[in-house]
Amino acid sequence: MTVFSQRRARLCRLLSQYKIDYLLVVNPINVRYLSGFTGDSTYLLISKSDAVLLSDGRYTTQLEAECPDLPTQIRDTAETLLSLICKLYGKLSKRFGFEADAVSVAIRDRLVDALKSGTLVPLEGVVERLRIIKDRTEIAAIRKSAAAANKGYNYIRNILQPAMTEADIRTELEYQMRKAGAETVSFPSIIAAGSNAAQPHARPSNRKIGGEQLLLIDWGAMYDGYASDLTRTIFLKKPSAKLLSLYKFVAEAQHAAICAIKPGKKCSDIDAVARKIITNAGYGKQFNHGLGHGIGLEIHEQPRFVGSSETVLEAGMVITVEPGIYIPDWGGIRIEDDILVTKTGCEILTADVKYEPEAFL
Repeated sequence: MTVFSQRRARLCRLLSQYKIDYLLVVNPINVRYLSGFTGDSTYLLISKSDAVLLSDGRYTTQLEAECPDLPTQIRDTAETLLSLICKLYGKLSKRFGFEADAVSVAIRDRLVDALKSGTLVPLEGVVERLRIIKDRTEIAAIRKSAAAANKGYNYIRNILQPAMTEADIRTELEYQMRKAGAETVSFPSIIAAGSNAAQPHARPSNRKIGGEQLLLIDWGAMYDGYASDLTRTIFLKKPSAKLLSLYKFVAEAQHAAICAIKPGKKCSDIDAVARKIITNAGYGKQFNHGLGHGIGLEIHEQPRFVGSSETVLEAGMVITVEPGIYIPDWGGIRIEDDILVTKTGCEILTADVKYEPEAFL
């Protein structure tokens, strides 16, 4: 039994809760999670007894190679995937669930018209409920993703020069991650020097880092489809008292939050641990985003460390912890690591990625 068939079996056990005969999976990320297919323009139709991939002729060979355990239906060049579904299943008096958060209103309406004998049932987050807990295969891929990100960062950390621009650093960092085994980056790298770091999602510019006291790097790699996501704030010269003080607040908040992570804790409670430290330091309004988010096949997944989250942590979840303080016209500090929830607590998957030298702290 493959890891993909195991995932489909888990999904099938959920279908009875919704009284669904078939589930149409159209989100390509979810199709990949359930089948192993890495292409696009392909749907997965799954029932309690079987599953079939619906695609077109461009992917015949790829489907045979990546999904040998799944039957396929290839549409004719004159057909659409919707018309193929309707031709095969339109006469069945069944309840068809579909991913309401991935299907447009136009496609839904066409399905309603075509599946005259069946009933369409909108569902949200069914596959995502499975993806929130990572299996061994996924955790191993995230570890390798983090390792590639670490190698790229170490290279950059050793070659920083005053004449380098933010854009120079981005280009070299992303190249080095690929050399280290990453298939791509998990998101456009954020490289922000000096006051630019006050923007949590700053875009790299042609600003030179020479003369600045800090450099914020937020980056990640993709390995076998799985993302890593890290942030380090680098001291480009001896830090001022203000920079040192703020860095310590952020580091303390991150450490306390990570120490609080364990199964059974609510995500909102973990967010509160870090937020209280930064708020008590007088910078609560300058910590203007959630503490963290899940990572996996997407760079932002469930669960999320935010004050409104009622999600309870379980072993197998992988979540970032990334407190920050951002002050306009001065700069910003963020420290981010990827955390695996274990049966007894947690593991920092990115612990090998260097922080600032302790001599400064």
